[in-house]
Amino acid sequence: MPVSHPTTGSIFLISGADVLRHIKARALSMSLLSRLLCMTAISFSPVASTQDWDLKTLMAALHQIKSSSATFVERKQLKFLMGQLQSTGTLRYEAPDRLEKITLTPTRETFSLNGEIVTGTERHGEPYTLSLMGHPEIASLVEGIRSTLSGDLATLGQYYSIDFSGAQANWQLTLRPREPTVAARISTLVLSGRETQITTVGIQETDGDQSVMLITPDGP
Repeated sequence: MPVSHPTTGSIFLISGADVLRHIKARALSMSLLSRLLCMTAISFSPVASTQDWDLKTLMAALHQIKSSSATFVERKQLKFLMGQLQSTGTLRYEAPDRLEKITLTPTRETFSLNGEIVTGTERHGEPYTLSLMGHPEIASLVEGIRSTLSGDLATLGQYYSIDFSGAQANWQLTLRPREPTVAARISTLVLSGRETQITTVGIQETDGDQSVMLITPDGP
């Protein structure tokens, strides 16, 4: 039977074990995300070329994506470790609010977000479940990814100040948390890509830890 970890969660750049480390004494993945899972950040669909590629155009194009899948390589730099931690796995997104991240190496972990409920298994096989309600740091990371994937600019703007730069072939979103308790832990969430493909998701934490996820969409 799944057990509830009231201070645990993950998103594309946050796995269950990383959440325990980072949120419970820094022991989803920021997977994460990420969490990240949920990530993920995996949408891709051809779009017509336009000279007016801006934030609203990007979000409108992302809103058209109904499902997508990808593989990832995630690299984490923790201030108390020499070198990087690397993991690999798969990501999946189904509009409007379902995210899945499966870490395959170095150990198997799972993360699934369905609406406001997070479920998954940690690297030792222990299951967990939690609601995003009452967990602003996790909810903020979730919405940073989910609202971008779904093209929900209004919701994204509630959680983050948004800086957009670049063009259709090479754009970047720099998100800074609005909620003080989240901003005390997370400096920036940076997503970059081309057209509607999000290729990189990075998180910079205020204590110096950072994570970067490189994303490769599955073929047609």
